[in-house]
Amino acid sequence: QDWVRKEVAAGLSGNGKILPLLVNDAQPIPPAAIEDLPDIAMLATAEALPLRDVDWDADYACLVEVLEKQGFEAVAVATVKEEAAEVTAQWSGNPYRGLSAFRPEDAPIYQGRETETDELLHRIESQRVVAVIGPSGSGKSSIVAAGVIPQLGVDWIWLRFTPAEAGDNPIMALARKLAPKLAGAVSAEELAERLLIEPEAIETMAAEALAGSAAGAQLLLFADQFEELFSARVAEQYRAPFIALITAVAQSSHARLVLTLRADYTEHCTRFEALMPHLNSGTYLLGTPGTSSLQKMIERPAQAAGLEVEPALVDKILDDVGTEPGALALVEFTLEQLYELRQGDKGLEGKLTLAAYTDLRGVGGAIQAQGEKALTEVGISNDNTSLGNVFRALAKVDEQGGAVRNRAGLKSFDSAERSIVDRLVSARLLVTDTGTEGESTVEVAHEAVLRHWGRFRAWLQANQELELWRQQLETYRRGGAPLARGLPLKTALDWLKKRRADLDEAEQAYILTSRRAARKFHGWIGGGVASFMILVMGAVYVATLENEERHYLFLPLRSMEPEMVDIPGQLNGADVAEFRMSK
Repeated sequence: QDWVRKEVAAGLSGNGKILPLLVNDAQPIPPAAIEDLPDIAMLATAEALPLRDVDWDADYACLVEVLEKQGFEAVAVATVKEEAAEVTAQWSGNPYRGLSAFRPEDAPIYQGRETETDELLHRIESQRVVAVIGPSGSGKSSIVAAGVIPQLGVDWIWLRFTPAEAGDNPIMALARKLAPKLAGAVSAEELAERLLIEPEAIETMAAEALAGSAAGAQLLLFADQFEELFSARVAEQYRAPFIALITAVAQSSHARLVLTLRADYTEHCTRFEALMPHLNSGTYLLGTPGTSSLQKMIERPAQAAGLEVEPALVDKILDDVGTEPGALALVEFTLEQLYELRQGDKGLEGKLTLAAYTDLRGVGGAIQAQGEKALTEVGISNDNTSLGNVFRALAKVDEQGGAVRNRAGLKSFDSAERSIVDRLVSARLLVTDTGTEGESTVEVAHEAVLRHWGRFRAWLQANQELELWRQQLETYRRGGAPLARGLPLKTALDWLKKRRADLDEAEQAYILTSRRAARKFHGWIGGGVASFMILVMGAVYVATLENEERHYLFLPLRSMEPEMVDIPGQLNGADVAEFRMSK
């Protein structure tokens, strides 16, 4: 990879000496493989360095032995340890991100994904569209933000957005982040409108954003949480145009796109033929980190902050979490809590201990305990309507019986709900943000909260059927027409009767309006039939009076009874009237 050559060149530029080492079981590069690369020929003669990664003194002794063979003179182990401690203490504050994704500025404490980061960076530099796909909690957002982005070329421009962060239009979400990068005084609305009808315009916009940058610089669009595109929060009418925009990026010369997608949403992608070529050629699968990677994620950030981690604590955490999906999020959250707890341990301010972990009730109890503590502080009971409204606003139920995060405006909560939200934000289970338009929003910090907080799981189990139906109801409402008579209206009236308190005012009004429309239609049909029969009898009577003139009126009559006619949901206004008349 190109970074190897750059690193070697940097080492030689100061008349330094490069000693290539083969760590553990690494194999030397065959001389034939680098015949055309004389500037890194020394890599073919690397020294073996079998490190153990568990015994610092033994590994240091091994390194000293290799260095002495090359003519270096070793210094005291204690001196090296002291210097290493000074170098590694490079982070101030909590070195763990908890349930929040890592950001580019968190690169010094983003550890354990070095191999995956190098592979993904190479993919992004060599392909226009890359999809990072993995299970929830595998660190997809973090590897892009804290792993790849800090290593991009200095002149690269990047922007992050999620499909639903600006409402139901993902193109608007992109436009709001792109507009400030352009020199002209163009609004996000104008950009979104143009990209909607002319997705190829992304090439011109990217070139404008990169004006004055070095040759080879690129505009990287980071579409995080791509699964939002398939949720009820994004209107169906914008999905295909947004995918067309991805295709335009794939054909551009100044733009690239990397998206992160939960693995369980891959099937949704297959419904869009235009998206498949990009996934087939650009998918990077990110698995749950293994034990070795998790160990680095625990120990190295602590070293960067000058903290000591008890070896027994590391072993216990690794035993508890294993390699299950979501293990990374649970470990980060637990370590964040342990860091806060060590503040109160007299004499142990610089140490993360097994005793504190036990008091926290381990990884499994960290989120549960934090959530219940937060609710206790605001006096929430087991059956609380306000808490249910908060859950409903911040999570959308999926067809598999799980839930995905939903972003909500802070203004949408009443005072009781807002007090719950504020406390959960303080507990770091929710996070707030300010959109490009200045509105304040809140969302669940990580889907691990939805999976491991018992109170939410109980609410989900009790409300799954209702919440799925409410999403269907929202689709009907967007169509503009009343609910179709028959099963859709009957189902809605049943839910209104059983769970009226769980339906908002707009939903209740829509159902009642649909019922009035249905009753009016029944009356219209009944009255129309009666009027028609009166007119027919009158016409026959007139014809009888004119019998001498032999002016008879023959009418082909058939029995007409009022019948139930389902009106298609896509009709509205005059179309509905015309449809009814045709029936």
